[in-house]
Amino acid sequence: MEERIMKVLSLRDLAHVVFKRKSMILLSFLAVNLAVLVGTFLATPIYQAESQILVRTGRENIYTPIVTAGSSQARYSVSTGRSKSTRRSKS
Repeated sequence: MEERIMKVLSLRDLAHVVFKRKSMILLSFLAVNLAVLVGTFLATPIYQAESQILVRTGRENIYTPIVTAGSSQARYSVSTGRSKSTRRSKS
């Protein structure tokens, strides 16, 4: 049986490989960045937005506290949207 001796990769060995292949690494980096830059400028821009405005008419379910003068306790009511004002008739 053959014994394999495992060599521990040191930081110096790694730096040697990187500096030996620095032109290939730099060329690959620049090619990818150039391709992304060209693709970005040639792409058709698409602007899209969406919004909703929800409007409730009337005064449904409005909380209106009612405090009476001279009373130590407050009374509360919930408005139902119906007007309690009196109608004036033209004469």
